[in-house]
Amino acid sequence: MGSGTGSSRAASGHQTIWLRLVSRGDKTRAMNDPTVEALIVDFLSWLARGERSYEEVMEAWRTSCPKLPVWEEANDRGLVTRDRAQDRSIIRITQAGLAYLAEKGIVAQRL
Repeated sequence: MGSGTGSSRAASGHQTIWLRLVSRGDKTRAMNDPTVEALIVDFLSWLARGERSYEEVMEAWRTSCPKLPVWEEANDRGLVTRDRAQDRSIIRITQAGLAYLAEKGIVAQRL
């Protein structure tokens, strides 16, 4: 790959972009990240106080930062569930989510 290839890309308007892809099946990184774990505890504690609409959860907890996958991790681990009620999406903490909080020393009951 000589300099001709690079100038060809520049002339055609194309640019090389390197992406780091992380499989969502690999939970090791997020599960060992104390910041993500603390935020998951906060998220679950918030949900344990009462069900929330999907829109409310997304407004409060969605992030585009790949290092803070709180919503995604809680979903992937089965700590929250998304149900339909009265033509809207409702997010609730699951029994697994309550057990996770109990492991962290937080006693919570689903309302």
